[in-house]
Amino acid sequence: MKVKSFENVLVSIIIPCYNAQNYLEECLDSIIDQSFKNFEVIAINDGSSDKTLEILKKYSIKDERVKFFDQDNSGVSYTMNRGINLASCNYIMFVDADDFIGKHYLKEMVEYLLKNQYDFVTSGMTFCYSDGRKKREVSYSKASQELIFKEIITSIINNIYFSVCYKTLIKKKLLVDNSVFFETNLRFGEDLKFTVSLFETASKIGFLSNSEYFYRLNEGSVTSSTSVESALKYMDDNL
Repeated sequence: MKVKSFENVLVSIIIPCYNAQNYLEECLDSIIDQSFKNFEVIAINDGSSDKTLEILKKYSIKDERVKFFDQDNSGVSYTMNRGINLASCNYIMFVDADDFIGKHYLKEMVEYLLKNQYDFVTSGMTFCYSDGRKKREVSYSKASQELIFKEIITSIINNIYFSVCYKTLIKKKLLVDNSVFFETNLRFGEDLKFTVSLFETASKIGFLSNSEYFYRLNEGSVTSSTSVESALKYMDDNL
């Protein structure tokens, strides 16, 4: 099947930033260097006390596609939702300020979504140590999978698809039309709730065997300490 033209595909890459000075430049460099060029960066400084805002200002001058916004500290859920509302493009991708992506990652995601007309596409990922060294790679055994909703829930609990808010390309219309946003009143697990809502809402989902989203593990982070037990408790308490 011939892939539709990229001409009408514009991607808003949303980056929530909080005290991200250590890795933010690497993150932004990896995005600016993408082989796919039709994107804007929506980088939101969430009340950082380090040099995050200074870095964002520098990159907005360096590349006009980088747009930065500053706010008092309001939490990651509020920041992600604000990013969705600020996005001017027809597709959305979230990238954490600690993470980085391979040069052709965005191109492959866009091409795969267009070829199959998916509502969203999620990829594998590579877990990295703080210095960027690879720890382990997680990818899908098949290029595409069709799963019924209860199978997806089981997979989420077993940490296969946990948190698709990152490593995922999403039609903005899907989020806005179905009011799929992050819950600002949750103390943890807001990404899991978003994931479940997204899977529940979409009618056609793509799973791309690409692990070029590099997720940096920070000691003590909520995601790195996630267990099956905590996921089950979350499902009981919130769904």
